Amino acid sequence: MNPLANRPNDADNRDIVKYERFEDLPVWKAAMELAVAAYALTEHQALRATGDLRDQLRRAALSVSNNIAE
Repeated sequence: MNPLANRPNDADNRDIVKYERFEDLPVWKAAMELAVAAYALTEHQALRATGDLRDQLRRAALSVSNNIAE
């Protein structure tokens, strides 16, 4: 059953936002902010010594935006 079936015809496209590029998606922008924050956090001296943990945190944070783009 279509949840939009009961909407009037003139309301079908009124609330739909179309994006040309994935970089325009608010969720992608938020994911990039997460990646920037993760990179800044991992610059802390306590995480510099543990390169594997730092690298894993960075890759995981960047993976969010990559998956959205994909």
